[in-house]
Amino acid sequence: MEPVYVILNALLDSGRFTRKLILLGLSGSFSYIFGSIVATLGMGLVVDYLGWGPHLSY
Repeated sequence: MEPVYVILNALLDSGRFTRKLILLGLSGSFSYIFGSIVATLGMGLVVDYLGWGPHLSY
């Protein structure tokens, strides 16, 4: 990951605004993906609790 970051830094050195936009986009994507995973896990727990899904042995 380090060389990629260095290349990105060199490319975006001219525009700090662009770097900010990309960082915002990355954090937005990460939070979206994380939210989706949490929602999926939550739904799985609810479905399992209600007995609609496959029963997991704890």
